[in-house]
Amino acid sequence: MADIKAEITVDVNTETKIETKIETKREAETIESPPAKKSKIIPFPEYTKLLEYATDGKSCPCFRSDQVGIKLYNFKESFGENADSIKPFKGTLKHMYTDFVVREVDQAGLVASMDKVEYTDAEIDLLNGIEPEPVRNPEEDKIELVKLFGDELIEKISKLDKTDRDTIIELPKEITSALDKEGRKNVHIWMRSAFAGNIMTSVDAGSFKIKYKSHQKVLDSRDRNDRRNKKGSGVLRFVLAKQNVDTINAVNEICKRIRAPMNKRVINYAGTKDKRACTTQFCTTTCDARKLLGLNKGKDSRIKVGNFEQVKNQVGLGDISANQFCLVIRDVDETELTAAVIENFKNDGFINYFGLQRFGLSSPNPLTGLAIIKQDFETAVRIALYPFDCKLGSHEVEKARETFTNNPEQLESKMKVIKSAIEKMGWKRGLEKDLLQALERYGETNYYQAINSLNRNLKTIFGHSYQSWLFNMLVNKRLEMNRNGLLVGDLVMGDGNQITEITDANIEECERKGLFKSLILPIVGYDVKIPSNVEQFVNGVLKEHGIDVQSFDHKNREFKLGGTYRKVFVTLTEALSYDYVKYPKTENVELQTPEGNWLTPEIPENTETLTALRIRISLPSSCYATIAIRELLRFPDVTKSF
Repeated sequence: MADIKAEITVDVNTETKIETKIETKREAETIESPPAKKSKIIPFPEYTKLLEYATDGKSCPCFRSDQVGIKLYNFKESFGENADSIKPFKGTLKHMYTDFVVREVDQAGLVASMDKVEYTDAEIDLLNGIEPEPVRNPEEDKIELVKLFGDELIEKISKLDKTDRDTIIELPKEITSALDKEGRKNVHIWMRSAFAGNIMTSVDAGSFKIKYKSHQKVLDSRDRNDRRNKKGSGVLRFVLAKQNVDTINAVNEICKRIRAPMNKRVINYAGTKDKRACTTQFCTTTCDARKLLGLNKGKDSRIKVGNFEQVKNQVGLGDISANQFCLVIRDVDETELTAAVIENFKNDGFINYFGLQRFGLSSPNPLTGLAIIKQDFETAVRIALYPFDCKLGSHEVEKARETFTNNPEQLESKMKVIKSAIEKMGWKRGLEKDLLQALERYGETNYYQAINSLNRNLKTIFGHSYQSWLFNMLVNKRLEMNRNGLLVGDLVMGDGNQITEITDANIEECERKGLFKSLILPIVGYDVKIPSNVEQFVNGVLKEHGIDVQSFDHKNREFKLGGTYRKVFVTLTEALSYDYVKYPKTENVELQTPEGNWLTPEIPENTETLTALRIRISLPSSCYATIAIRELLRFPDVTKSF
């Protein structure tokens, strides 16, 4: 069964180069989790009491890994009594954007790559479903006109210019009336070709009229529309390449620049990709290819589009087979993070947690999702717009949230507060502005419509985030019961995605087949089976949260969460390649291209060097490379640089 694959990418610092050091000593881990600062009084404690969130200041994400259930490791040493004494390996992740390259792989196995970004007008017309204008010889077409109408008339037409905009020349009726449909069509074509498109032909009451074309650009556009394929141009698929911007904001920026609404699913994609990275992914749209290609001429070099093609269907969330990752981990100790350690990691795989990116940078998205499931839309909006003591993105977003929540200007009406918050956003676009503008449009207390007005990808983010939190908790509960083997009541997924329930009768056979690595757990929803050995735990958590399984069956189709299944372990069946490379300590040297091709840095003589580990790996859809690297480095928060 298909997994839920929509991802949330957490914002990071927008500086081009940030170094996040992973400490080598165990004592440093204690420093990584300082006592939480006193947070502001939250007006919705019935939610925030359920999930601890970080209050480490404006430079830190809303969560640390352990707070959203990312706790256990899969390497064998972590099972024993001395697990707490195991020290992590040092390393620096995402020091540069090019250190984290992601390339999406579609369901047919095609990798999203940027090979073609320039198109001729004829190629663009074909992409837009416009039939190409046939190549013609103007001199030959002019000869045909002379044969039909004579030298004198054609010479007169050729002298028309922009000073003769009101001059109309009528072609002899005795000639044009004798023409059949094909002949009349040829007259139009010959005139356009012979006079370089400067002459406009029309038929009025059976008379052919000729005049100088004064609005060439407008009429050229009309001519293209006349040649549009009447069967429809279908859907355009293209590759979106981006750096230092997450997918949601990249799509918002594209919509802004082509003047398209953000909440109408103008551009569709299978899932979001990391911000602090170089990523390529497939998108689909019905927009004009010419408008989209204009993005490549803009000043924003973070976003490029290319590799356009016509397809039959729009891409949907989860419509990919894998992601290819090309990763650089800097400042590693090759004597500790050895080839043997990497081989063990390759053989053992890792626990398939949902990564920290899933849960939100500036707000506890799982709690917003829970509020939506409970149909408490006012709280959902207030949580989404609350100024938490964590990384809120831009200064404009922080001011808008502060204004909406605390009304520091002491405005007398809620609508004035909303309008003031919108003004604080300025030209910024995003979730906050969408919610605020919806409240302005539909009413200051119409919280349901504010949430419902978001585009579908944003609407599903919150519910999926809550489900992901439940899944991580469920993984921990099940592995605490038995880390080494199957239990009666477990579910395993075999060939062809066939699900088998473990019973007293088949448990020994399934153990012999090694099906523990095929263990699955539900992403809880109204349409999945909860394994009997964790059913009591799930029901207890849902009861504590004030909901039950049927609460996921929302009356609004776009809020329904049927659920699915997800493997507990990721087995690295795909080839994992790696190497170690030396680079100068004092310089920011790129060690791979934005496409993931490895580079050999130049090292001057007598230069102090460091070692980097470069890894290429392909992971199934919805698996997180940051969780894989967490397992490899044995460090809890490799994503703290987000």
